[in-house]
Amino acid sequence: MHAQGWTIPPTDFNLATLPSRKTPINVQIKSNKDFRHDLIIGSLFGRVRVQFTGDWKLKTWERLPAYVGVRSFDKTLIPDAFFRYESPDIEDGCIFLEVENSNANSRDGVQSVVGKAALYERYYSSGEFERRWGAPNFRVVLLMRTWAIAQHQCRLMREEGGGFNSVRWYITSVEASQNMRGRIFMTPKDYDKGVLYSLDQ
Repeated sequence: MHAQGWTIPPTDFNLATLPSRKTPINVQIKSNKDFRHDLIIGSLFGRVRVQFTGDWKLKTWERLPAYVGVRSFDKTLIPDAFFRYESPDIEDGCIFLEVENSNANSRDGVQSVVGKAALYERYYSSGEFERRWGAPNFRVVLLMRTWAIAQHQCRLMREEGGGFNSVRWYITSVEASQNMRGRIFMTPKDYDKGVLYSLDQ
């Protein structure tokens, strides 16, 4: 899949919920992501829309690359999606979504996940996230192919230490994500204790 050029939000794209960006990111992406990758993201969006009802509220869901792209020094990170929500205990939850097709046992795959995580850490430390979105913090949901790979990714990130060993990273599997309001997320900090979190925590 290849996309390039200047991308700006279309005029009918829920503009009331979108902070302004004066200069869109020039997107030039060469990716090995396939249709399955987009299908997982689309299916997750469908579940979130259906499941975030009653005392949960989906406030916005964004996928425009130039709009949610993160520029950190000389690199640009394009999240798979960004969404905001409210729940009984979370007034303004902000989630970046990364659907990982890589295998956590693969050195290249591990480096790609940790490399993305490093960019997210730099993005938070710079203060740009709070300036852009008006929220103090965010989490990153890493959606791995299987539960075993998700556990292994937790272990690898804890071994990296620093900001990688934190509750910023909510790691789960595609299968577990069928219930997005459930306790389905591990974190590198305490995955080995069997502790699971929900987006309500």
